[in-house]
Order: sequence, then structure tokens, then C-alpha cells
Amino acid sequence: KTEEIAQERQKQLESLGISLQSSGIKVGDNKCFLVNLNADLALNELLVYYLKEHTLIGSDNSQDIQLCGLGILPEHCIIDITGDGQVMLTPQKNTRTFVNGTAVVGPTQLHHGDR
Repeated sequence: KTEEIAQERQKQLESLGISLQSSGIKVGDNKCFLVNLNADLALNELLVYYLKEHTLIGSDNSQDIQLCGLGILPEHCIIDITGDGQVMLTPQKNTRTFVNGTAVVGPTQLHHGDR
């Protein structure tokens, strides 16, 4: 039963362009995505969130990416992919949003490796 569940999960991931490899994951070329690594090493879940041209992020189930936790508002921020391929994060009003440990108060360009 466990093996069947794992195979079904892999099929679903592959349908999204995500391939599980022995050394990790492989995502589709030319796709923008966020990776969420759990800070607790005992929890080895690796979550990959593909970005759309306009991606809503927050705690509400209406958001494209739903995050839970203290300080995550129902509508927390928006990530847009511009026509020239820039990835821009815009925090909503009264949210605590950080990029690389620095508070973000307006539209901010994201780069590969940002946290």
C-alpha cells in the first residue's frame, strides 16, 4: 500500500513537471519556482511551488500558494513574472515579508538563491 501511494505521488509530481531523483528533485526547464525546505532536519519534506505569471500567497485557501504559520496573513504577498522574465515580489499592506533577512515594504525583484 505504501509503495502504491509513493508511485501515485510521483505520477502527480511528474504531471507538474517535477521529477524525483535519487539525489533530489528535477524541475522543468525555464520554470520559475519556490522551494520550501523544512528547518527541522527530522522532517525531510521538500515542497516545490511553481509560479504562475501572477501568484497569490497567503494563509487563505483561495491563494495559489497556501502557507500556514504565525504572521502569515490570509493575503500576504504577490509574486509576478514580468514579460522580460523578472520575478517581482510585492507584499500586501501590514505584512511582515522578508527577502534574505531584510524587510520588504514594496515591490522587490527576486533572484535565484534568495531566501
